[in-house]
Amino acid sequence: VVTCSDGSLRLYYSRNEYGCIQYTESFDGGKTWQGMYPVPELQCAKSSFSVYADPYEEGTYYMVLVNDSPAYLNDLQYRNRLSLAKSTDGKNWEFLMDIDRMSPVASLKTGSVHQILDPSLYVSEDYIYVSYGRSDEQYGPGAVATHNEQRAQMVRVAKDQLTVRPWDDAT
Repeated sequence: VVTCSDGSLRLYYSRNEYGCIQYTESFDGGKTWQGMYPVPELQCAKSSFSVYADPYEEGTYYMVLVNDSPAYLNDLQYRNRLSLAKSTDGKNWEFLMDIDRMSPVASLKTGSVHQILDPSLYVSEDYIYVSYGRSDEQYGPGAVATHNEQRAQMVRVAKDQLTVRPWDDAT
């Protein structure tokens, strides 16, 4: 739940059939919620994401999301792009960067699962820390990577090095 600059609350969620993160909103402190609204630039193929309030910049939020094309909604194995976004009002999200981007792999042909999973965030005064699972490694002759064979990844990003970029054609 994000507190917006106008005092309203937004609950963001990704498990839907629209191919992007959606939100519902409350104008009474969370007693009642209304609407289901899409955020088209935050494409997400029913995958996890994380939102974290910056404790050093009031009203600033960061979001890390598995940013994948809605074309892959029927194949949840395609989760190969992890992106970082920022909001200063809780409503409008700006693209900052890709944290990780894997090449799409025909996982159904190889029997392997190649995807990014379960991202989380932590924000300090100078850095944003992103942790996530990455299941694209195959170990040994004939080995096949599976969802349960994730390798934990941790990325540290300097906040003063971030710049807002346009949502690109792949978004």
